[in-house]
Amino acid sequence: IFKRDADEVKQLQLAAKQGRLSANGARRVIKLYNKHQEPLAPKFVSYLKFVIASWHNKAASAVKASVNKVRDTATMLAEYMNTISEKESQGL
Repeated sequence: IFKRDADEVKQLQLAAKQGRLSANGARRVIKLYNKHQEPLAPKFVSYLKFVIASWHNKAASAVKASVNKVRDTATMLAEYMNTISEKESQGL
C-alpha cells in the first residue's frame, strides 16, 4: 500500500512542478501525507493552498459568468416582451 501511495505522491509532485496540479490533486497530496504522518515542507503547503484557492476562484468565476449570461438573457427577454406588449397596446 505504501509503495502505491508513494508512486501517486511522486506523480502529483511532478504535476505540481510542471504547473498542472489540480485542486483535487493538491488535496490528495495533503491526504496522503497525513495518512502516512509525513510532514510537508511549509513552502509546498503554501503552494498547495494556492492551487486549491486558484481552482476555487476559477470555478466561482465560471459560475458568475453563467449567472450573468442567464441574467442578460432574462433581461433581453423581458425587454422583448415589453416591446411586444407596447406594440400590441398600440394596435400594431
